[in-house]
Amino acid sequence: MELREFRILIPIWVLGGALLLADPSAAAAVKTPLRIGYVNLSLLLHEMPQTAAAQRLLNRELSGRKKLLLKQLAEIKKEKLAMKAGNAGISLLQRMENEQRLNMLRERYRTNQQQYAEDFSLARNQALVNLQRLAVRAIRAYGKQHHFTVILGQEVFFASPGIDLTPKILASLRRIFSQSRKHG
Repeated sequence: MELREFRILIPIWVLGGALLLADPSAAAAVKTPLRIGYVNLSLLLHEMPQTAAAQRLLNRELSGRKKLLLKQLAEIKKEKLAMKAGNAGISLLQRMENEQRLNMLRERYRTNQQQYAEDFSLARNQALVNLQRLAVRAIRAYGKQHHFTVILGQEVFFASPGIDLTPKILASLRRIFSQSRKHG
């Protein structure tokens, strides 16, 4: 060990010793084995069955509005085709009225489409928050049940597969999901 490294370690050892002397319960904590785990939260959220169920529910809740948008779009296309076919023998005033009606249909469609996108985004974000809360509760429960000192998540640049708890937490969430489907 180089002198420079040794100089860095001395204050750390002194600080650690001082903490042990100041708090006797810290000495007991040092004797317990350090258990560290890691969970890839984004993978967990992507793979857990609750995510697919939330997506299906979201699509089901908003399907009526999506059908309305498709109906409005079909109406716009129908109106455009009718205008092209009938433009030859009509007056300028009638053509302007047809254009105005088409513009009104387009504006109503854009407004409804924008409202649908906002509502979908809001509902999706709320579902994601709920899924994240569920995942964090499952991670905490697993950590307590298996006596982990710490379980790391985001901003981990490397984690040995031996400490990756993602598959175990995912299995736990799958059990919870299948049990909720049996009882609900």
